[in-house]
Amino acid sequence: MSTSLRDALATQYALDAATLRKKSILDRLRNEFGYEMLSSSKSHPLLIAHRAEREAISSIEHAKVKTGNLERCKGLVNHAQNKWIAEANRNISTAQSNLDSATTNEARDAALTDLQHWRNNREEGERALKERLVNMHEAEALHPTAQYELKLAEEEYLKCKQETERILHEHCIKENNVTICSDMDADLARYQIYVDSKAIAQLAEFASQGYENQILISDLLADDHLLILMAENDGPRGGRYGAAMEIYSSIRLISSRVESSKDAREQEGGPSIFYRLALAVSLEHAVPYPQSNPDTCTDKPKFIDPIMRYLHYENAYLAGELDPAFDTLSTWELRFVVDGEHGTPDEAFSWGREMLCNYRPDLILMDYTWRYVHSVRTEIKYGSEDGKFDRPDLYFFQNVLMNGGVCGRRAFFGRFILRSFGIPTIARPSPGHGALAHWTPSGWVVCLGPPWGKGSTKEKYGRVNDTDFLEHTRARAKGYSFKRVIRARLIGDIIGGEGKCFGLSSARGELGFWNVFTLHIQWSLAEKTTAPPMAGRRATISSTIDLFSDHSSTECDEDEEIIIDKGGNITIPACSTSIPNPAMCPSGNAKILFMRSNLGGKQLHYNRIGPHQSFEYNVNVLRAGTYAFSARLVTPSWKQTLLLSLNGSEELINISLPFTIGKWDTTKPLNLELQGGMNTFTFSRTGDCKGVTIKDFSLELMDWCVD
Repeated sequence: MSTSLRDALATQYALDAATLRKKSILDRLRNEFGYEMLSSSKSHPLLIAHRAEREAISSIEHAKVKTGNLERCKGLVNHAQNKWIAEANRNISTAQSNLDSATTNEARDAALTDLQHWRNNREEGERALKERLVNMHEAEALHPTAQYELKLAEEEYLKCKQETERILHEHCIKENNVTICSDMDADLARYQIYVDSKAIAQLAEFASQGYENQILISDLLADDHLLILMAENDGPRGGRYGAAMEIYSSIRLISSRVESSKDAREQEGGPSIFYRLALAVSLEHAVPYPQSNPDTCTDKPKFIDPIMRYLHYENAYLAGELDPAFDTLSTWELRFVVDGEHGTPDEAFSWGREMLCNYRPDLILMDYTWRYVHSVRTEIKYGSEDGKFDRPDLYFFQNVLMNGGVCGRRAFFGRFILRSFGIPTIARPSPGHGALAHWTPSGWVVCLGPPWGKGSTKEKYGRVNDTDFLEHTRARAKGYSFKRVIRARLIGDIIGGEGKCFGLSSARGELGFWNVFTLHIQWSLAEKTTAPPMAGRRATISSTIDLFSDHSSTECDEDEEIIIDKGGNITIPACSTSIPNPAMCPSGNAKILFMRSNLGGKQLHYNRIGPHQSFEYNVNVLRAGTYAFSARLVTPSWKQTLLLSLNGSEELINISLPFTIGKWDTTKPLNLELQGGMNTFTFSRTGDCKGVTIKDFSLELMDWCVD
């Protein structure tokens, strides 16, 4: 790379930016809006009204802290009672049991040490509970006053908001004026490439690396449609337009399904899903994401390949593996699918889809609030004690499924499984919770944590209050009208000298006129959003969900009948139980679930949650003899067993279950002696075990005798 070439390019780009700003944009803006609006001072009525609004918001936040104190105190009491002390009691019981069964001095000493530790821990919890109960009673006494203060603060905020709206319409630029500037969109978007000295330096650095890069920049600057689409979708990560253009061009070369940006903007219905996906990947991966590989896989790429990320989702979409709503998502929404959070490799996403379709297909049929992500509640054991058993040869999320976790790992898994099926999601932490938010056809929702207003998200301009993110998504749902927000923000960039923020409630310090104006337009659009944001969009590719939905009947059919072939071999469908009786409870019960299987027919799932139950089969054996018993199943974790009582015997047979990592596999054959006629198989489980999904049991006749 030539330093002189880089400097020359930087100089040329700076000149181009100055010319574009003054002659093509600023002169037109002055003619349109007048000098006053382009040089608004801090004494402008809109800014004065905005400051009053900010003071009212501050009063509300202060009052909410007071009103929230009672809930915080109750939460601490609940934690002491139901987690701290309860866990100590469980561990005391375990330690006492270990002490009672100890056969050596070493084992006895270890059990005594453990027992004393947990007794001390319980005493600490009981002292903490006593203090927390006192604090809770004090908070209960102060709560009515705090609620009244909050009510007054909210009333004052409403008055300030109404005054701001009045000034916005009477003293500021009418919204229609922003709308009629649409013919300036390309120049406004083009200026983003040169928006400041850092952007110019990045551009010159990229272009100086070779003639092909200079051509890419020239092509980008000449493509009005692409520039506008990039600007409408928040631009490339890190402002790296050169890298984004390089990825975009490479994707178009490798996939013939991605149309030109001109066709994307002008064709009926807007850009295709392939174009939206390509642009989302290009913008989001302009700054490379490190890839997180299993520790033992030293030959894997260190960074996520954006081209392969695009192809992964294109192929998964065409194969019908993604959510039916995937092809309704906007480019901006798709960025929350294809990003590189946690460095998740494409192979891990493929595994996530396969695992859930094998193991818990019922979770992909839930309503959108908990679809896919409900697996965190049902399958990810709460606790960090087993994290030490994470395997170096597994992907991170395979280890989370295997060993569980607390707030962080659970929320990470939730976002991972959503992205696996093409659902946009974002980290939304709140005090004491590793929560998440995700897209639904009716708007974004929060899972695994408190409701909107009690968390934050990380956005283009830094960490913001989660309500600002929600407001932004609702404003974007207005479609064409949202272009006014984009346009006003771009004009603010041209004027310069203004700090930026994502929403009004996240503003820190003084904001400039254009930023305030932009955010108030956004707020106004969000307030007017009443219909579901994705109304009118339709999916065009059949998906895995359609497969299960098309076969949603819960009644047993011939696939669930016990089959005996000519050689005397027996296949017992897992859903052909006599207890529980499928005829009485077609979907099973809270512990034992019957559900459609991706292998065809149905499968039984033994739930991780809830008290243990047994399940039973009555099998008419034509030939007495020795049978090799095996089960076809899916397990999410290790050290799992199934206990079998044959014909009511008190002697239980321990069947070791393989750790299948969410895939279908078969247990090792186990020889059983079966009598001629009716045989009863009673399966049960004990202890702290994970879930297991069973398709069927096989009994292969090895040796038979004549009675």
